Amino acid sequence: GALCQKPGLGGVMEKKYNIGYMGAHKAAGYPTGLQSGVKNGIQEQGHNLINLSDMLPYKFIETSPYYFRAAFEIAARLNLDAYIVPTGVINAYNVLNSRWSGAYLTKLLPKEKVLVLEDVIEGYRYVTKDSRTGMRQLMQHLIEEHKYKRICFLSGPETSYGAREREQVYFEEMEKHGLVVDDNMFFRGIYSGAM
Repeated sequence: GALCQKPGLGGVMEKKYNIGYMGAHKAAGYPTGLQSGVKNGIQEQGHNLINLSDMLPYKFIETSPYYFRAAFEIAARLNLDAYIVPTGVINAYNVLNSRWSGAYLTKLLPKEKVLVLEDVIEGYRYVTKDSRTGMRQLMQHLIEEHKYKRICFLSGPETSYGAREREQVYFEEMEKHGLVVDDNMFFRGIYSGAM
């Protein structure tokens, strides 16, 4: 659709941008909160947020290997002004196909229009959170304050950038303090709302 115009400072018309958001797992708490924050920020600036996952058929479940391909194809056809792609969330939930980013993001969306959230993809602008500092403080507290020696760790899937950061700190701190991690102390989970 045509872009709307809004009055800016001094009566100058400013462009109202249409920004696509690649949602994932609308029922899960964290992605829903992330999407809500993105939506509020964009609306406060007077722009339009288009949730691309809302354009997929209701029964087109996110565990389908075609879900993200279809969402990216819709995004490309819409030719929006910008795209916000929470790759950390998508990769964490998309355990069936962890190579989606190379296959769909780089082929279908113009790099200059994309902002990646919670992951680092070479050549793209990105925003990540600091998973390392909090994890390091937690490990030091458990080891130094409480004197725990056998600390088990349930990580997220390998496809999650944040999970990989946290588990790296876990192993670094265990090694730094001379603590052994055996096979019964480290496990990998799957971020999913499904039980």
